[in-house]
Amino acid sequence: TRMHQVNPQIIVSFDASTLKNVFPRLLSHALGIDSFNFHKYDDWNHPPKNFSDQKMFQRAEDVYFQHEDSDTYTIDHVRNTWFNQRGEMLPVILSEGNWNAAYGPTDERIQQMAGAVRTGLVLRTGILNGLSYNIYYTLNSDATWETSTYGSGRGFGMIDCDSRHVASLSYNNPWYPYYVQQFIGSNLDVNDPLLETVSSSADVRTLAWRHSSKLNLLLICKTKQLRTIHLGGISGQLQFFRIDDTSPYTSPNVQEGIINAEDPLIMNGYTVMLLQSYTSQD
Repeated sequence: TRMHQVNPQIIVSFDASTLKNVFPRLLSHALGIDSFNFHKYDDWNHPPKNFSDQKMFQRAEDVYFQHEDSDTYTIDHVRNTWFNQRGEMLPVILSEGNWNAAYGPTDERIQQMAGAVRTGLVLRTGILNGLSYNIYYTLNSDATWETSTYGSGRGFGMIDCDSRHVASLSYNNPWYPYYVQQFIGSNLDVNDPLLETVSSSADVRTLAWRHSSKLNLLLICKTKQLRTIHLGGISGQLQFFRIDDTSPYTSPNVQEGIINAEDPLIMNGYTVMLLQSYTSQD
C-alpha cells in the first residue's frame, strides 16, 4: 500500500505467489497485489535424465497449467479463486522457468532442440492460458565452466558466455531455445489477437496470431520422426524461420526462406518454425 502511495504505477507481487503456503496468506491478508507470479521447473532433480523427452514435453504443457503438484496450485485456481473472493481478475506472469532446476550439472537437453521444443510448448501453453509474460531463467551461462566443473551440463542460459574465451567464436553464441524466444518475443505483443488453429497430429502443436496486420503461424514438432505438414486455410507465399536438428546444437542455425502455403512442409524431427504472411490475409 505504501509503495503504491509513493508510485501509483508500480506493480507489486510475489515471485512465487501460487505456492500453497503463500497464496492463502495473500488471499486473506494482501492489499494492492497487481499480478500473480509463479515458477515453472518441471524437473527439480540432478541428471541422469529423470524423464524422457516425451515426458518432458508432456510436463511442459501440464504442470501448473492443468494440474497442481504437492506445493503449487494451478494458475487457474489462483486466478479464479482471487476473482471469486476479491472481484479482480489479475494478470499471471511466469516469473522464472526452465526445464531442470538443479545445478551440478544441469540437464544438457536445456540447450538442445529438445529444450527448444520444450520452451516452445511452455510459451504456447502459457499464451493459450492467458499468461501476460514469460521470464526464462536465464539469459546466459558459462558452458565451459559448468562442463569443466561438473563433467557435463551447459548451465541454464540460452546464450553461451564463456568469459575465458572471449575471442572464440563460441562467445555469446545463442543456443536453440534463444531462437524460440526470438521468434515469438519479436512478433507477439500482449493483446495481439489469437486465431483458431487445428492440428490433425498429436506430434505437431500450432499457434496463430496477428501482429501489426501480419499473420504468424508457429509450428512445433515434438517427435524425432519425419513429419509432412499440409497447411489449410491459408494461401500465397509465406516467409519462414526454422530451427531443427539438421544443425548441431553447438552450432545452431536459423533456416530462413520463402515457401508457398500450398506446398507440403517437411519437419526433420524436433522443429520449431515460424511462418509469416507477406501481406494481410483473412
